[in-house]
Amino acid sequence: MAKEFKRNQRVGELIRRELADIIRREINMHDIGILTIADVEVTSDLSTAKVYFTVFANNMTEQQVAKALNERNVMLRHHLSQQIRNIRTVPKLFFIYDNSTVEGERLSRLIDSVVEPEEPASDKKNEAED
Repeated sequence: MAKEFKRNQRVGELIRRELADIIRREINMHDIGILTIADVEVTSDLSTAKVYFTVFANNMTEQQVAKALNERNVMLRHHLSQQIRNIRTVPKLFFIYDNSTVEGERLSRLIDSVVEPEEPASDKKNEAED
């Protein structure tokens, strides 16, 4: 049985794809670095959307990038309204830095530092023969 998605999830995915393309085209990226729209959560009444992003190789802090994107909210909503014709109003956008990638890497390093590496199978065979 196919999984059914709510309308706000479909709109969120549509906004994510279109917004990533608009940001790539319309915003001067050399200050921001590599920006990825990770997820968009749209409220059930489609009035607001939380846009989660990650950024790499930037000259700005994550908070500065979020502020810069939030300041361009009106312009980005306008471009979204031109691209997405099947919704009545484009939700208000709130940009939030998604630190899950950084946190995942930190946890992975922490686990690697605690877990002892296994000896290769060939070393175990040589020890058994002695």
